[in-house]
Amino acid sequence: DEAVAIVKGAVEYTNGRVVSVSDDRVLWWQHVVATNGFSCEPASAATVAGIEEALRLGKIKPDETVVGILTGSSSNDRKTVMSYLTNGQNTIDSLVHKVPNNLEAVIEKLAA
Repeated sequence: DEAVAIVKGAVEYTNGRVVSVSDDRVLWWQHVVATNGFSCEPASAATVAGIEEALRLGKIKPDETVVGILTGSSSNDRKTVMSYLTNGQNTIDSLVHKVPNNLEAVIEKLAA
């Protein structure tokens, strides 16, 4: 597939790394981003979830500079976000104590 070849080439050219993340982590990070005043679509929140997973796996070090790009608007995907928040386990009340409330706290959460 051409798209796979392009991505593979970009990863190799930049000495990048690839990780897999769950939909749950993507939606959780979309929520964290939104709680901090930004809006992004789930595909974009996968960037932050990927950084978290790469840190957890030791693929990147906490002191490394990592660039993650957040794009798009979550307004196109409200049903998915609301479904995530209302499925019985991931209510606002159950999540709010877990969500950092400023950019520094988000960075600390990623590095933890």
